[in-house]
Amino acid sequence: MLVKKHHYFLVEVLIALSLILLCIVPLMQNPIKFFQSERKELEKLEYERISDLTFLELKEKLYKNEIPWKLKHTKEETASVTLSPFTLKINDDYKKQIPRSYQMWFKREKGNSKETYRILVVQIQIGEKEKPNEYKVFVKKTL
Repeated sequence: MLVKKHHYFLVEVLIALSLILLCIVPLMQNPIKFFQSERKELEKLEYERISDLTFLELKEKLYKNEIPWKLKHTKEETASVTLSPFTLKINDDYKKQIPRSYQMWFKREKGNSKETYRILVVQIQIGEKEKPNEYKVFVKKTL
C-alpha cells in the first residue's frame, strides 16, 4: 500500500503567517500608543521642572545683583532674553535640547530714599510650542 504524504506548500505557510500577523498587529497598537502618550506627559512634567529650575537660577542672579535693577514697567517694553539650552534626558536613548528664554518686568514699586520694594514678574518660555510660565517675586533693594 502506498501512503500519500501531504506536502505543505509555500502558499499555505504564507497564508498562515499573514493570518497570524493580522491578529497580532491590532494587539500591538494600544501599547505603542500608550507608550507615546506616556512619553508626552513625561516631557510636559519635565518642562515644568525645567521652568522651575530656570526661575530659581534667575532669582539667585537677582539676589546676587547679576541682573540689573533697571527694569521696564510693562511686558511690551521688555525684550526676551535667551538662556543656554537645557538637555532633556529621558532614559539613555532619548535626549533633546530645549531652548529657554525669559522676560522680566515689574508691576509695582514702592519705597523711600533708602529702600525700594518691587513685585517682579518673570515669564519663562521653555521650548517653542509650550505656554510660558509666569512667576512673581517680591524684591527689596537697599540703596
